[in-house]
Amino acid sequence: MPQFTFDKYTAPEIARKLRSWIDPEKLDRSTIDESIAIASHPKVRSVALMPDVHTTGNGAPNGAVILAEKAHLPLAVGYDQGCGMAVVDTGLTRDDVRDGVPEIMESIKRAVPAKEGNLRSGTKLLDAQSVYPPLHGETRRDSLAAVEQLESAMREVVGDTRPRLEKLAKKHPGRNAKKRLQQWATTIGNIRVHAGTLGGGNHFLELQADERDRVWLMVHSGSRGPGFKTCNLFLALADSLNRAENNNRPTGRLAWIDERSELGDLFSRLLAFNQAFANWNRRAMLRNALTAMQLADRISADQITDLHHNYAIGETHEGAAVIVHRKGATAARRSEPVIIPGSMQTESIIGSGRGHRAAYESCSHGAGRAMSRRRAKQTLSEQLTAGQRFLPGVGGEQVYLARAKGANPIDELGDAYKPFADIIRMQEGELIDVTHRLRPLGVLKG
Repeated sequence: MPQFTFDKYTAPEIARKLRSWIDPEKLDRSTIDESIAIASHPKVRSVALMPDVHTTGNGAPNGAVILAEKAHLPLAVGYDQGCGMAVVDTGLTRDDVRDGVPEIMESIKRAVPAKEGNLRSGTKLLDAQSVYPPLHGETRRDSLAAVEQLESAMREVVGDTRPRLEKLAKKHPGRNAKKRLQQWATTIGNIRVHAGTLGGGNHFLELQADERDRVWLMVHSGSRGPGFKTCNLFLALADSLNRAENNNRPTGRLAWIDERSELGDLFSRLLAFNQAFANWNRRAMLRNALTAMQLADRISADQITDLHHNYAIGETHEGAAVIVHRKGATAARRSEPVIIPGSMQTESIIGSGRGHRAAYESCSHGAGRAMSRRRAKQTLSEQLTAGQRFLPGVGGEQVYLARAKGANPIDELGDAYKPFADIIRMQEGELIDVTHRLRPLGVLKG
């Protein structure tokens, strides 16, 4: 598929910085404007838009690969730092779970806290085995060590960064930096309550079957409260610092941080920690799901595939060393695994990257929203009632919906998203190769 340009939408010098794998004619005006705004940023070298691109209202669209020169843009990573995907082949077949999907999903719901604000407490907070259960070849002592290592890493990074952050917040107190610093310290200091929790919104844990009728588990989640509070804090500090510089540096949602500055060093350290925690968190949920299915003793840790799609990393592209911000975009280097989820009523895919250089070795991270959450709730409410347990899925499958208490995810229905088959068709054979197509059998939503 050819790249599309923005020549008719913006000035030539900005259009040259934008390349798209979806025709801009198919995008709403908000997505176009947000894409142009981020490409116009003085520290942004270029932007590649993936087929699932859509507006966020937070300065940078989802489905974008943003190359910055010696700069971090907090909202070009987003509030859910390290958000991404993890999958594991359970070894079961569709026949093995033929009549048991509701029971399986309800047992997973009991093991994996879901919904915003639904965190660990009581015995589940204290027992390392319930946070990070052992898999094949591991022991309860390994579970305890994994949780202790997480908390040790947290104490180390907080101990190294908090005193420096306090000095910066005192010097640049705008946008409630001091209050946000305290909120960040409290949240990250209680990291165990966030460990192994799903969250809400578009996060999910699904039971799926592939084209061979092999059964998989797939989870979509990130760094939970710690990542959100980190983004919130650094956005305030960057905005305050940029205003103090008084040299027309972008502020607000487009505020940026010099990677060579003290603030840049602190952001890099905490972003790396949150990305590692997001990986740990997804694996913890899959461990709990496998334990609930009584499969933990059959699956080893190295059978889980995990990757980010909200993150930043230093790379070299077109001869330049840059910081690549993948905001709702998946790395698709040649032969490396990619995971692209659809909605809870459509396929997801597992595949491998083709290393497309013009796309900065990237691909989409999902289907991309076709409706805002508000519009979806207004227009799709008849498709999902409060007590409804099954949704029409792929190939005649009925998808069992396990909901957290009080959840009614109307805004996550298939019609709220772009047609997934079209999104994959726009990149298959060019950005990615598809290995497996997975249809949902059951889904846990917060």
